[in-house]
Amino acid sequence: AAQAADAAKRLASGQDPNFIAKSLGVAPPLVLADAPKSRIVDPKVADTAFSLNAGQSSGAIQGALGWAVVKVTNITPGHAVTLNDVRARIEDESKKAAAADKAYDLSKKYDEAHSGGANLVDAAKKVGAPMIQLPPITKDGRTPQGQPLQLPPKLLQQAFLLTKGGETEGVEEAAPGEYYAIRVEQVNPSAPFTLDEVRGPVTQRIMQQDVIKRVQAKANELAEKIRKGGALDAVAASAGAKVETIPALARADRQAVQALGQEFVGAIFAAKKGDVTTGPTRTGLAVIHIDNIAPGATDVVSRLTVAQKAAIGASLNQDVAAATRLAARSQIKPKVDLKRARQAVGGDPSTVGGSTLDPAKSAPSSAAKSAKPAA
Repeated sequence: AAQAADAAKRLASGQDPNFIAKSLGVAPPLVLADAPKSRIVDPKVADTAFSLNAGQSSGAIQGALGWAVVKVTNITPGHAVTLNDVRARIEDESKKAAAADKAYDLSKKYDEAHSGGANLVDAAKKVGAPMIQLPPITKDGRTPQGQPLQLPPKLLQQAFLLTKGGETEGVEEAAPGEYYAIRVEQVNPSAPFTLDEVRGPVTQRIMQQDVIKRVQAKANELAEKIRKGGALDAVAASAGAKVETIPALARADRQAVQALGQEFVGAIFAAKKGDVTTGPTRTGLAVIHIDNIAPGATDVVSRLTVAQKAAIGASLNQDVAAATRLAARSQIKPKVDLKRARQAVGGDPSTVGGSTLDPAKSAPSSAAKSAKPAA
């Protein structure tokens, strides 16, 4: 609060915002050019900003996410959107809607032809729907070579309920405007791979693991030299490598994650200032030295916090629910009557060897075990 009041006073006197932030040791000021009110994450800060005139600055604002001070340098009046402004977006949405309507019409025509007695192939040809021949796939959607296919989980579930020559009764919606029907041409029973089938992939995997182990050992050796005071350039040169500097890296920088790899970025943000660590790159391993760590931009951190709020809340709720169940079970000490439970669901109670089970115990009692299969 004291820093915010000081910043507000100095800002009103005409001092440079960047100089004020640096002297107070806070994050550089966030500059929003022609931003709407919805662009400002904190509602209190947004209300204050849009109540000021051009050239005015605010006092200290105690927002929902912290203290802030705002200065308005310019105001661009809002304006009504013209047809030319949104023409491209309207055309794109219209094309998508037309394609979705056409796909829906095809699905209805296919249903009519299929319900009339035509098989999937004939019905698809009749209405002009495209057919895709998939390679043999496992229940988790992989080819025999282990390559994953991007298929809807529901499609896989339905396919593995069908027998050879079986077809789904109608079409299913995979996504808005996307429909599919399934025909199973062949069913290959589950069986262990033969040695010849796995020899190549296993050999390649073992060789890869050996290379990774050797590279990791070398990277650890180089990292240890740097920790003991070795110069980064000299240690890199001894391994025939070169030093590359990343001037700034933000956790939420998607382009950096795509370029450097999620694991590499994760290794960086798991380290502290001055740490020497290693991380995988697209082509090998890197020895990483963390020169400095700076706080993230306020608006970025705020948006990430808001985005993760629901997930964090759900996780906390699950933890509380689990703890509540355990506490209730330890106090009430419930007993389950297995015979009556089996009878309640229409099963044969005689298949249960015992009568009660204590859920608080990690394993059922010997009386609850039965040599007969469950009904």
